[in-house]
Amino acid sequence: MKIDKFVTVFSCFAVGCLFAPGWVDAGALEITSESSLALYERDTGTDSDSTLVPFYEYLGVNYTTDVEGLSFHGYAWGRLNLGDNDYYRDESDGELLYGYLKYRLDTANVGMKLGRQHLFSGVANASLDGVSMRAALGTNFDISLYGGSPVALAEDGRSGDSILGGRISNYLPGLYELGLSYKKIRNDSTDDDEKLGLDISLNLPYTIGLNGFSSLNMVTDSWAEHSYELQARAGAFQVRYFLQLFQYDDYFSSSKESPNPFKFLAGSGEELTIIGAEVDWFGAESYEVNVKAKNIDYDLRGDSSTYISGMVIKHLEDMCQVGLELGVMAGDTSENDYLIGRAFVYWDKLPESIPVEFISTDLILVGYDEDIYGQSNSTFVSLGAGKTFLDKALALKFSLDYSKDPYFDNDFRSKLVAEYTFGKE
Repeated sequence: MKIDKFVTVFSCFAVGCLFAPGWVDAGALEITSESSLALYERDTGTDSDSTLVPFYEYLGVNYTTDVEGLSFHGYAWGRLNLGDNDYYRDESDGELLYGYLKYRLDTANVGMKLGRQHLFSGVANASLDGVSMRAALGTNFDISLYGGSPVALAEDGRSGDSILGGRISNYLPGLYELGLSYKKIRNDSTDDDEKLGLDISLNLPYTIGLNGFSSLNMVTDSWAEHSYELQARAGAFQVRYFLQLFQYDDYFSSSKESPNPFKFLAGSGEELTIIGAEVDWFGAESYEVNVKAKNIDYDLRGDSSTYISGMVIKHLEDMCQVGLELGVMAGDTSENDYLIGRAFVYWDKLPESIPVEFISTDLILVGYDEDIYGQSNSTFVSLGAGKTFLDKALALKFSLDYSKDPYFDNDFRSKLVAEYTFGKE
């Protein structure tokens, strides 16, 4: 039986068992629903102006049984276009983002998942239909393994599609963790991606920490990525230095069947280098101060840009806060040569006479050094409000956004969101 049919049959069987009479009474059920109705009015100054009215539904289900460590977790989304245009390729669309049975045995530190799931394990950052497990090997080693069919390849059929891999790590709590990971993806029985990853986490003296990750493309036998950061704490200051290197030929799959939308970058020979630093100050209880700087450099394009910004947030009673951010980007192209300012407010201490519980505002202004399509600046304004009902089980939120920039002459967006949580003990 093919893996997708197996997962479908198993998932239906599992859900049927979990929600059958007797099972529901034996566990805890939580259902979350987020429904949103949006209106987008986009004016580009061309014949491609569109009015979009999409309705989205995000539905989550979590069910925990009285059986030790056994639970079910599912999350899916759906969209229906209520407008009279063909902006979307399909008028309605949707997808199961994840839906899996999970079993955990605490005494042996063993965990297993069966179904659709998303993996973050070393070089793996992908959704699959299949099985994964994690277990401790003694007191200082962990191992994780996974296998199945990649969700990203499901649209064009799954014959000959597979993903497998795992990670093994050695650690000493509070001091270090070293990991070695592997991932292989086959598309139509052809190798689409194969990588080996090395990750490290060190806690050094004087509150210094080092975290890093490198991946080796085993198809091209070259390094695809190096990402490292160094953190240090001194009094009320925390400093973070980071370095990222990407080789496009080895980072992206060059297979013509690859579903990656950026696969066209493979074979370009481009190399991207990002280096920077970030400083946070915690010297005052109610203030949050952040300063960051980074340089972005493309080797072949010869396009280099430097971004420097500072942000101050004032925290008030409860969740109320006011913030201001200023930044400057100095680059070799007009798109990367600008001054940006941002001001934002979140306020939930409103008079009882006002029929909402919180309001939020966000204003972003951008001034370009050179005109882009005849425009020298961009503006973005967002207003939001919300209120809860039924002992906070139901939340209604409304937002209205407006933007004007070189790419959209006038862009209006409004959204009404209803979030509901049903819990059963």
